[in-house]
Parts: sequence; C-alpha cells; structure tokens
Amino acid sequence: MFFEVTPDSWLDVKKISDALSSWIFRGHHDAKWPLITTIERASEQFRCDRELIWIREKMLIRDFQRRAHHYISSPPATDELLEWLTLVQHYGGPTRLLDFTYSFYIAAFFAVENAFTDSCIWAVNRLTLHRNVEKLFGTRWSEYPTLIEQDAAVVKLAESYLSDRDKSLDFVLDVIPGRLNERNASQQGLSLFPCNMSKPFEANLCAALGLAFESLSQKNSTPIETSKIDDDFYLRASILKINLPRKIHRDAYLDLHSMNIDAASLFLGLDGFARSLYYHLRVMEPSKKMEEYLKKSAG
Repeated sequence: MFFEVTPDSWLDVKKISDALSSWIFRGHHDAKWPLITTIERASEQFRCDRELIWIREKMLIRDFQRRAHHYISSPPATDELLEWLTLVQHYGGPTRLLDFTYSFYIAAFFAVENAFTDSCIWAVNRLTLHRNVEKLFGTRWSEYPTLIEQDAAVVKLAESYLSDRDKSLDFVLDVIPGRLNERNASQQGLSLFPCNMSKPFEANLCAALGLAFESLSQKNSTPIETSKIDDDFYLRASILKINLPRKIHRDAYLDLHSMNIDAASLFLGLDGFARSLYYHLRVMEPSKKMEEYLKKSAG
C-alpha cells in the first residue's frame, strides 16, 4: 500500500499525475526528508518530552491569540482553534499541521524550485483517508450533502483533539479552515492534522491509512514502475512517494513556469515576484535535451 516510483523523465512524472486525481500532495526539496511537523522537529531539536507537546501547543496558541489582534484586522473567534493553528503555521510558528496541496503541479514546484539533490513528491490517497474516517469515527459522509459541511465536520473533530488533552488517537485528519488566508488560497492548500501528539507524524499517518508499520522508509516501500500507475491505482495504494531525479528538475521547472506555477503566483506580493526572478538563471542550467541538441548541431 506504500509505493515508491522513480520516473526517468518529467514527461513520465506528468503521466503519473493523470492517475492521481483524488490525491493530495506535498513537495520536498530533498527526497531523504521524512514527513515531520514543525512542532515535532522543534521538540526533537530542543529535547522536549513528547508527552508535554500538547501543553506547549496550548500555550503557544494562547500567546498568539493575545497579540495577533495588533496585526490581524479580522482575527478568528477564540474557540476557532484550527483557524488559529493555521495562522500560527502561516506566520512561521511551530504547529502539528503538515501542509499539503490539492495540486500535483504546485507540489512539484516546491519539490524542484530550490533543490540541489534528488527531490520528491509525497502523494496521499484522500479517498482512503476519508473511508477510514467513516470506519473509525462512524462518520457518514452522506449526512453532509456539501463539501463545506464535510470540511466543517472534520474541523470540529480535529478541534476536539486540540481542546482535550486526554483525547488521543493514532490518526490524521485532512483539515481546511472555514477561512483561507491568501497563501492557502493561491497554493490550493490544506493540512494533515495528527491526532496523537505523543507519536511521530508518520506513525499517525501510517495508522490512518491502515499500514502495518510506523515509518515511511525505503525498507517499508514497494518499488513500482511508472507504467503500473494507472487509473485504478487508487484501489491498491494509499501513499506514493514520487522521486524526482536532479537531472529532470530543469525540464520540470520550465514546464511549470509555462503553466504560470511559480513563486510570483504562489507567494502574492513583491517578495514572491522577486523570488520568481531566479527563473532567468534556471533557464541557463544545462539539460540533457540541450546537450543532445548541441551534439547534433556539432555533427
């Protein structure tokens, strides 16, 4: 159920994307990076006891609430804990949220934009996740006729884990607040929310997807060829790691730029536009296609 693929070309990567319409995605600059939240990473760095992370999270949310009104014209209500957590995440604070996107190509951009080595895209089968929410929590999606009502029900469930220290479960929920900030909107963003803070994010995700292990390492993955990822792939896979070899990054970056997927469109404002200007240097990077063209021209 956990597969790993290494395409030979950007064209092969695009073929994979066609089979993943019901999935959500996250791009990593380095294929070796695990799936880990900012609060988990900080807790490891500063040796914070995992059993105390919930308390620390509660304190940082409260501190943020006390001062945010100085900078935010329309802050959430005090009890809208997920929206507060999303704001902390947006402004760079440590949270249990792990950002994903509905867009395969936006995730691909984040994977290749500043990568110096092989990068990757993580893909999670959202249908499997929702099916397991139904099984575990007794949620009947048919009772929520609109996506807005479904999202609100999941948010309410997630907030119960934020407010009750004694409530804990090895699981992740895909959450999206009722109000999106500009960056979430432009990046088609949502987050995965681990329900058990005393365990790593990957352990929560593996449990939510029904996997028999607690980490997404190469030893737990099943290699698969690009040609085997078809329209029925979602029936046999819950998570897919798409490795992006460094040699294909330039082709990917230029193609994404032609789709108007760049820093200027994903980070609104002058800072995003300035960041996008790296394009002028990236086009000069040698590529396999250019090398072949020069060889033919010389011949």
